[in-house]
Amino acid sequence: MTLATPAVEDERAPAPAPAAHPPAPGGAWARWVVGLAAGGFIVLYVGVALARVRSPIELEWMEGGVVDHVRQVMAGHQLYQRPSLHFVPYIYTPLYYYVGAAASWVGGVGFVPLRVLSILSSLGAFAAVAALVVSETRDRWAGLVAAGLFAACYHLGGTWFDVARVDSLFLALLFTAIWMARRSATTRAAAATAAVMTLAFLTKQTALLPALSLVPIYLWRGRRPAVAYVGGLALGIGGSTLLLDAISSGWYSRYVFGLPTGHELVPGKYLGFWTQDLWPVALAAAIGLVGIGVAWRRSTAERPAIGFYLAVMVGLVASAYSSRLHSGGFDNVLLPAYGGIAVLFGIGVHHLLGARP
Repeated sequence: MTLATPAVEDERAPAPAPAAHPPAPGGAWARWVVGLAAGGFIVLYVGVALARVRSPIELEWMEGGVVDHVRQVMAGHQLYQRPSLHFVPYIYTPLYYYVGAAASWVGGVGFVPLRVLSILSSLGAFAAVAALVVSETRDRWAGLVAAGLFAACYHLGGTWFDVARVDSLFLALLFTAIWMARRSATTRAAAATAAVMTLAFLTKQTALLPALSLVPIYLWRGRRPAVAYVGGLALGIGGSTLLLDAISSGWYSRYVFGLPTGHELVPGKYLGFWTQDLWPVALAAAIGLVGIGVAWRRSTAERPAIGFYLAVMVGLVASAYSSRLHSGGFDNVLLPAYGGIAVLFGIGVHHLLGARP
């Protein structure tokens, strides 16, 4: 088994990865156990989410404010405006509120349609994580394992996947964009990836660092894909910022950029992020790194794919770390890093339990 290398010079789809090798001797039972555990975590998450979805009270203290944002959108009012006794916007970019307004138009204004949106988005994020692993390994079991690990981070991430907040839609768009970036390096695909990454940013601005982590990848792939990706990001993120600033008389940037950067730093998290927040998934991260180390030693052809995932992990971990360092950064900000580790784990465990050299 080798990691797939995407097409670079033309518009053709990337060559499929070779078929996975049979399990190593003695590894079949481990695959069954790990696969059942991974699937079990996904089923447990869905069960918990469905049990909570109709709760008449807030599952998280800002859910009521999100409903107010949706009401603001549905009434045709401006989100980003001078704060008043009637409405003060949150410090997030606006896409979730508009998608939530569409869901609320169908299901009625309240917690339920927004929680359903988040549940569906979280399942989309699990699917994108699984798709990344399957596209590399052609091993659906490895994809299930990665998705199951991400689902198992439900509690570590503050039980956030199913609440009426922006995070799950952000994660679904973010990991979909990463999957698109890995699948192909053509000019058209690079522009499409930039568009989806822009949507992730417009859902939560912490997508910026993962988006920038892909820039070196596209620069390595060639001038035309790099121009398409960087230009697409500049047009999408920069253009939307200028437009929303113009509409809101500058209030958009004050809320989305000014207020978050004004949060105080939390000195205990400089080291605590690594020793406390990432410690529960340290073994999974180690397995992932060992697994890609096996791929690295196997062939030099594997190394561009490994470089891709290491660059992406830098962006995902940097996004989580920078958010965690600021006051107000709760456990949900760790979810991009957990998702990235889940991808590495799926690829790594495939090598260690699921394939021979």
